[in-house]
Amino acid sequence: MKCWVLMTMLVVMLLTGFLWTEDAWGRAGGAPSGQNVTASRADIQQSPNNFPYPTMPWGGATRPEVYGQVIGYREMSPQQVTVEPPATGAETAPFRFQPQVVTVPGYVVTETTNGYLYPERWTVEQLNVGVYRWRLLPPEYVHK
Repeated sequence: MKCWVLMTMLVVMLLTGFLWTEDAWGRAGGAPSGQNVTASRADIQQSPNNFPYPTMPWGGATRPEVYGQVIGYREMSPQQVTVEPPATGAETAPFRFQPQVVTVPGYVVTETTNGYLYPERWTVEQLNVGVYRWRLLPPEYVHK
C-alpha cells in the first residue's frame, strides 16, 4: 500500500514539474504571450543592496573555491628537525636513542584577500616514543 502511494506521488510530481517548464507553457498555450520571459543572468546586477544570503550556495562565504585575489606569495624555508629514533645495537645492550637531524622541505604559501592557500607539503610526524614517519599533508585553504 505504501509503495503504491509513493509511486503515485512520484508520478504526480514528475508530471507537475514537466507542465511548469517553459517548453510546456509554450506548447500548451497556458501562459499569455510575453509573460513567460525569464530574467537572464546578465540582467542581474551585483551591488551591496542585492547580495545573496550568506548560506546560499552562490554567496561568497560558503563557497570554498572563492579564495579572493592573490596578494602575494610567502616562501616557507626548509626546516631542520631533530628526531630521536632508537639506536641499533646488540639485543642485550640497554635501549638508547640516537638524535638525528632531518630536513623538512620548504614550500610556497599563496596569500589572497580572503585567506591563505597551502600546497601539498611534507612533514615529519611522531607516532610514538622514538617512532617517526613522513606524512604528505593535503592542500588546504585557511581563512584570515
